[in-house]
Amino acid sequence: MRAFITAMVLLASIVALIITNSIYIVNKTDTLLSLCDRIEKDSSAESVDALVTEWQSCRTIIALAVHKSELDRADDALKALKCYAGGTQDFDYQLSLVKSALENIADHQKITLDSIL
Repeated sequence: MRAFITAMVLLASIVALIITNSIYIVNKTDTLLSLCDRIEKDSSAESVDALVTEWQSCRTIIALAVHKSELDRADDALKALKCYAGGTQDFDYQLSLVKSALENIADHQKITLDSIL
């Protein structure tokens, strides 16, 4: 009986950690996407730097649960966005790539029936 209770406690702990991590990642990507929306209005280098800084501050924790290819896609899009800061047509395209990468990360981390199956 002790082994069963121990197993249930471990299972509950693992599930709680998974849910907490999922909520954290979805909230952080929402924050990053709101920064992207601000950048659409103000395409200054300072706005882009704020987005890059926020990404770098949460990237390590996000990397624990997100596939490396998704992280690399977001990293590459942010680096290109930083190069195009200033509001050119290429800047808008790069911003859409950043938003797409972040939305992809958030979609994969949301707890839905499709993501479980």
